Amino acid sequence: MSCEICGKNSCTRSFHSLEDQSEFDEKIELVKESLKNKLLSGLRKLTDYYTDDDIHCLPYSEVESLIEDVLW
Repeated sequence: MSCEICGKNSCTRSFHSLEDQSEFDEKIELVKESLKNKLLSGLRKLTDYYTDDDIHCLPYSEVESLIEDVLW
């Protein structure tokens, strides 16, 4: 498994300075929050699907398409 900070196979997180680790953690949290907000926003647009029991049903292909649009 490669290092989550630099991506090298011969490295691990602990090989990086505490400053580098902290900076990485702060940035990754911003990225995760941004992706979460984009996905939730997109999913809200797909909630027009209901069954007779008033349960939200989304076709997998539409969810997959949304995720691809957000990530790429």
